[in-house]
Amino acid sequence: MYRNPTADPSIIRYYTRPLYVAVKLRNKVIPTGKAPIADIYLINEENLKGRHNLKLALTDKQGNTLFEKSYSVKVEGGEQFGQMLVEAVQLPSIDTSGHFTLNAKLESNGAVKTTGFDKIFSVDLEDGATLNGSVAVLENDGVVGNFLSEYTNKKATQFTKDATATDVLIIGNQHEEGIAPELLKNILDRVEQGMSLIVLTQADKVAEQIDERLKRLPKFYDGEGIKRWGGNGRLFTGLSSVLTGLPQGESMSWEYQCFYKGAHMGDPAHVQGIMLDYLGLDLIVALGNQGSKNILTALGRIPLGKGEVTLSTLHLIPHLKSKEPNAVVAKKLLVNLLKY
Repeated sequence: MYRNPTADPSIIRYYTRPLYVAVKLRNKVIPTGKAPIADIYLINEENLKGRHNLKLALTDKQGNTLFEKSYSVKVEGGEQFGQMLVEAVQLPSIDTSGHFTLNAKLESNGAVKTTGFDKIFSVDLEDGATLNGSVAVLENDGVVGNFLSEYTNKKATQFTKDATATDVLIIGNQHEEGIAPELLKNILDRVEQGMSLIVLTQADKVAEQIDERLKRLPKFYDGEGIKRWGGNGRLFTGLSSVLTGLPQGESMSWEYQCFYKGAHMGDPAHVQGIMLDYLGLDLIVALGNQGSKNILTALGRIPLGKGEVTLSTLHLIPHLKSKEPNAVVAKKLLVNLLKY
């Protein structure tokens, strides 16, 4: 409203044109093998009217055309400023990962009257789902364990302090009382001996115990708990093998839409992080806020003894059991955390 865009103004300029084809994909983020569906509208404030030819073309990142189709449409014009042109266009199955674009142009007598497009991001969850080593989970609801059984070659065991050695331990949802102090001590002892630990909940509690072991000055963790920045926070990624097959080195944009939902599916935007010192930290996903100079950690790794600890405040667990197409990004991220 104040005409001070914080990003590329061409984005809002595109969506404020008086005449364009609005290509609306029902799901912009999909797993490979899914066939997207699109609805095609016309934004028409220039009184374009009459019979026209609508041409659609699906292209990959290299510009190769994967699908083409034409429709004869009648443009109403007058005061019909928004009009459905074609509903439920069935696109072909997308079997490779990456970005794809559905382009549209409206022609009359061979002349292009207006154009439009929308983008698709496809994620290959099968690539890399074969994991090495043993995996255990510490959770109270079975979400992570069920995900591993369904999407990877691993059947995770439930972790206890008397459990045999495991290569990786994933901490999932816990009861309200959290992890017992003696159990957490046992876990971190194992990390120092070479186990990898992935913390998907209670990252602040684990960071506090890591801080006591590192005995660093300045401290590794500021001790102020998880900071929730609601809709004001912006997640952004570094360059990391953990982000293989996902956009990296940029802001978490529409491809990462699932992480801007709350702790429960359907909640409004609710991003969060913890304040960690960056010395020795592999910062994979960070969190910024226009109202703060601090940069929080939403996903990072810290070495501890012979092992390492991955700390996450991303809302990842709810998406592991979700059937929503865009949840594939969270699933891919967990597979990558186990693989890399």
